[in-house]
Amino acid sequence: MQEIERIPTLEGATRIQWRRVFVEIALAIGSALLITWLIDIYQFYPHIPNISIVYLLPVLLLAVTFGRLGAIVTAVTAFLAFDFFLVPPFYTFTIDRPEDWIALIIFLITALLTSQLAEVMRQRSEEARLRAQEARILYEVVRIVNLQEQLEDQLAVIALAIRRVFAHWGIAECALLLPDEQGNLSVHIDSSMDVDDMKLSPEELATALSVLQQGDMREMRIAPAAEADNAGVTYYKQMGSVTTTRFLPLKAGEQVTAVLCLHLQHPVSWFTSIASMQEEQQRSNNRLEFFQTFLEEAASLIERAHLRAVVHAKRAS
Repeated sequence: MQEIERIPTLEGATRIQWRRVFVEIALAIGSALLITWLIDIYQFYPHIPNISIVYLLPVLLLAVTFGRLGAIVTAVTAFLAFDFFLVPPFYTFTIDRPEDWIALIIFLITALLTSQLAEVMRQRSEEARLRAQEARILYEVVRIVNLQEQLEDQLAVIALAIRRVFAHWGIAECALLLPDEQGNLSVHIDSSMDVDDMKLSPEELATALSVLQQGDMREMRIAPAAEADNAGVTYYKQMGSVTTTRFLPLKAGEQVTAVLCLHLQHPVSWFTSIASMQEEQQRSNNRLEFFQTFLEEAASLIERAHLRAVVHAKRAS
């Protein structure tokens, strides 16, 4: 299963990097002031009335490199610096001539619109990169599954891939529960390659069975074991976080072929609960689209594996 290591992983929620934000703001202010100083030193204004257009260069660079914040800070700083240092009366924010007001306002609007367009282009480029990464993930998973001949190995690839790909979303462990001929569910394989590592309680198996029968998601939350002393004070036997066990139906068409059991710890915001997942699905370009596609692909792989197993069994008999 070393091939699993070749599968890329999805990125988790990006936290605010304050150092990056400070660098972005410093570059924004510094670039605007530097251009203002050069214009003042070489007396480009008012000899070149449209010299303020050079401020658009750092606006574009910062918008493409960092995002909207740096571009907006550059535009506002350039607007104020140009007025304070270059437009008479100097060293005040007062403007006597109406044409100077009009020129500065037009520049500010142009700079803000330019930063917005550059940010949209950056976001589209990032979305294209993510779509390409998702396509590569699906390709690698299907390729590795097709390399396996045994059903157990194919299911193991799916379980391992789910945990690896969506680890940053908070998936700590996952298992595939398949029904037997009597319709009873059991842990067929989990992402640790050992079914003993992910035993489910009777309540969890009953919940998984209802998911198999009704085809909707369910979840259970398990807190660390607690006891109450004689004074009625509750204390925990051991420290730990709340673990969410979520059961998702894997459907091939309208038929539920298996149940995916996920153990979640510290999940990202859109994956915290079933309600948050449903809210995320209502948004355009939601981050769960690929997760649903991945589950559909897993369900179809399981269905095809079952069909191949049936055909082999008939040929053997």
